[in-house]
Order: sequence, then C-alpha cells, then structure tokens
Amino acid sequence: MSPSLPSSIRWLLLIALPAFLICFLSSCGCCGRGSCHPKNAPCISSFEERPIKAHRRTYPVDITRTEGRVVLLMHEINGQSPGVLWLAKEMAEAGCKVYVPRFFGSYGANHGLLYTVSVPLFCRDWHFFSLTDTGPIRKEVQALTTAIAKENPGRSITVIGSCMSGSLPLELLQLDCVDTAVICQPAVPFLAKSSAAKTSFGLPEKVIDQSIATLKKNPKKQLINFNYLDDHIGVIERCANLAERTKKADVANQHHMFIGAGPCQSTCCRSSDCKKLPTGAAPLITSTASGHSTVTGAKGEDLKIFRQQLFKVLGLRSPATP
Repeated sequence: MSPSLPSSIRWLLLIALPAFLICFLSSCGCCGRGSCHPKNAPCISSFEERPIKAHRRTYPVDITRTEGRVVLLMHEINGQSPGVLWLAKEMAEAGCKVYVPRFFGSYGANHGLLYTVSVPLFCRDWHFFSLTDTGPIRKEVQALTTAIAKENPGRSITVIGSCMSGSLPLELLQLDCVDTAVICQPAVPFLAKSSAAKTSFGLPEKVIDQSIATLKKNPKKQLINFNYLDDHIGVIERCANLAERTKKADVANQHHMFIGAGPCQSTCCRSSDCKKLPTGAAPLITSTASGHSTVTGAKGEDLKIFRQQLFKVLGLRSPATP
C-alpha cells in the first residue's frame, strides 16, 4: 500500500531539509570549509568558568577576569568558538567584564558543517525557521541577562548577538539593565525566501515595536547593527526594515548601522542586482560584500575593520592588531 500524501511529504521534508541546510550554511563564514575563525581559542585560564541558572536551564558561562563595562556576548551557530572567545579577551583588555555563555558544544569548539546542520534539526530551544518566535531560548537569555545584572548591581549591560543569536539583543533592549544592543548578521529565520521572512527577526512584531518604543522612552539606550551588504544568511533586508522603523519612530539617532559594503566606496556598486545600503547606514570598505560573520569571524582584514568599528562605537580602546 502506497504511503499517504501527508506521510510522503513528511519523508520528503526529512530528506530535503538537511540538504537545503547544507547548501544554506556552506556559505556561512562561521562554519564549514569557509570558516574564518582562528583554529585555537585563548587559554581557558583567561576566563573563570561557572554555571549560571537561566529560566529552565543552567549554562556554563566563561567570564573574563576583569572589571569594567559589563558585556553579554552570545556565540554563533558553530558554538562557543575561538573567534567569540578572542573577541571577549580583546574586550576585557579594553576594560570590559565579558560573559560568554555556552548554549551547546564545548569550550573553544569551532564545529564543522555537519554538526552545525544538526543544530537547527535537533535543538529544541531554538526555532530556526519561525518568523515570529525564536523559541524558548528567548526566555533563557532574558533570565541570563537578569542574573548577570544581579551580579553587577547598578551597572548597565551591553548585549552582543551574532548569526543565530543575532536578533536576541533586540528584545533584551527592553530590560532596564541593558543600555546597548548589538545585532550582528541576524540569521533567524533561516532559509528566508519570502519578503516576510527576509524582514523578520524571528520575533513577534509587537516585541520589535516595544523595543523601538523603549529607545524612544530612553534616549541613552543604543541599537547597533553590523552586517555585510550581500549576506546570503543574515540578509540585509532585516537591517533595512529596522532602519525604516527606527526612522519612522524618530529614534534613528540611536540606531547605528555599519555595513560591509565591499571594496567599492559608493553606496551601491554598478551591477543591476546590487543591494543598496539601509537608510542611514555607514559603509565599511571591506574585501567583500557577501560575507557572513562580522565581529567574531570575518575573513582577513575585514575582522580588524569590524572590530575596530565595534570598539569605536562602544567607546572602547581599539583592539590590538591580531
């Protein structure tokens, strides 16, 4: 007896989805053969590692042995990679106390493509394909942020997310303890093909509206975007849509965007299919316009360019040249 149509479709999806993800993530700068992350992480003694209880889960968190500006730095889909840990170390040297939670994997792991593909298929805390809900991880990172705030009473927190965690700082901006949200190449929802998916942050629309309203209520809060102009994973339409919304709400002066625009210095190169910079964005002259990882794992000199701009906009001393 032949299988029913719904059953056939389910089997087809089970076979096709991993194949689509392999194609999708193979261009990611933070995994696969194209990974630009360093091979080795900083010595683990650079950090104090201890568990911090979140909402339902307890996460191992590596914390720099320094004092100063409090930073929550969340990793990409390849795990708590050497790139994210080196960024934490550089920020510590510039006068920050950095918390780096590990959502999965091990210290300094730079997981390859096959492992990375398994994350959206089996990690239940993350809804990688949803346009309106990134999943239970939202409550987890809110609880983590609150726990970090309790450890640092009276001090504001800068939250940085990249790739799969890229959109999470946008919601965390609503917390009283967070004064700066840094959104780097937000990749969720994955496989964005429709216009709705391309402009989605994997959050309910009302959450984005509330975050923008939070900027309006508190002029000291800042929203910062890093992206490549032609990123195929963290598509630029997300940044552009957010730029239009912050402009409409009259908080564009609190929304800073830095876009890797490639080697040409114009806001758009000459090809007919070239994407334009979001309204109000500052172009960064990078080696390519189509990378993915920015402040944690951009390729070559681009990493230096993105990190220097990050440190500048946060008012930190420039990082040492790698």
